[in-house]
Formats: sequence, C-alpha cells, structure tokens
Amino acid sequence: MIQFLIILIQALVIFLAATTAFAYMTLFERRLLARFQNRVGPNRSGPGGFTQPLADAIKLFFKEDITPTEADKTIYTIAPALSMIPAILLFAVIPIGADMVL
Repeated sequence: MIQFLIILIQALVIFLAATTAFAYMTLFERRLLARFQNRVGPNRSGPGGFTQPLADAIKLFFKEDITPTEADKTIYTIAPALSMIPAILLFAVIPIGADMVL
C-alpha cells in the first residue's frame, strides 16, 4: 500500500511538473513572438508576466464554451483532453527511480 502511494505521488509530481512546464513554455513562446513582431508581450500579469499562465487558466475555466451546431458535443468537448494524453505519456518513458543514474 505504501509503495502504491509513493508511485502515485511521484506520478502526480511528474504530471504537475509537465503541465507547469507546458504553461511556461507557452508564455516564453508568446514573449518571443511578441519580440519578433515588435509588440508588447504578455507581461501585464504579475512581475514580468510570470503569473500569465495562471491568468490564462482562470480565463479558460470561466470562458463560455460555444459548440458548433453540426459538431458532436461529446467529441468536441473531450478532444482537447485526448490531444494532451500523448504529450503527457511521453514522460512515461523517462526512467525515474532512486537507483537510476543518467
């Protein structure tokens, strides 16, 4: 039982680290594209824009979901989650353990 909890906590930590990394990679991409296009980037939220991913997440939860009339609502709703599964599963092949040396 303890071993299961340890594995579950490790998986949760890796999942949270991956999603946080994705959020901040998006932030840095937006800042870089803003520099390329000579415009102001996402630096209005917090010091240096580092709370922009949090603001984006809050906006995502309160945003109205508009489904096209001809679309299947179930598939249209779960498609973003299904597209994230392969990206998160990429971290499953990274060997992580106490005796693992890279």
